[in-house]
Amino acid sequence: MDEAVARYMRSMHKDQQDLMAALVGTMAVGETKPWSVKHTLPIENGHGQVRVTRAVNSALALCKDFVFSVQDGDGLNAPERWFTASACQQDKGWKWATAEPAVARWGNLQ
Repeated sequence: MDEAVARYMRSMHKDQQDLMAALVGTMAVGETKPWSVKHTLPIENGHGQVRVTRAVNSALALCKDFVFSVQDGDGLNAPERWFTASACQQDKGWKWATAEPAVARWGNLQ
């Protein structure tokens, strides 16, 4: 794959992660909120729900574990897949803190 395309796809995917991490930072354990990302080009757009499952406060950082869904389509019966992740609070806000394996969800980024 061309490096420019791969870099563009990574930046689009990072937008989803940054949005979810920021959203998780505002949420309490047990709370659920919708998430949605729309790019100028209709690539790596996504939507679903985020639910905070646990908060862990240590001497190093405040982190939250969460589950998030990715809905395939906009219809009421559109399939929805769930994933787990973590986000931690840093000086400049909340950041995605989960290293992920290459799975089909990431498409061109594998």
